[in-house]
Amino acid sequence: MQVVHAVPEDARAVAEIHVDAWRSAYSRILPADYLASLSVEKREAMWKNIVESGQTELLVAKDGGAILGWVSFGACRDKDAPSSQAELWAIYVAPNSWFKGVGRQL
Repeated sequence: MQVVHAVPEDARAVAEIHVDAWRSAYSRILPADYLASLSVEKREAMWKNIVESGQTELLVAKDGGAILGWVSFGACRDKDAPSSQAELWAIYVAPNSWFKGVGRQL
């Protein structure tokens, strides 16, 4: 497994993991109709824009050509935080890769 910077072409896989992980993790917490309404296409556009604009650091864990998970981070958004502090914004692993060490690698 390699952890590398995401490129715009990774946006689809990042979006699929984002939606799939929500649907798996929150199936007993959130309404089914809400989870069904989550759009891979909208998230793909969002992540492509984020990667292209550099709004956040986005790293992906790849095994061969498959993306298994991702992590998003950047400068701490607290108003009083020193510039040397960072913040983990999101970390997601594909449900079929849960408990396999992907999150630990990210």
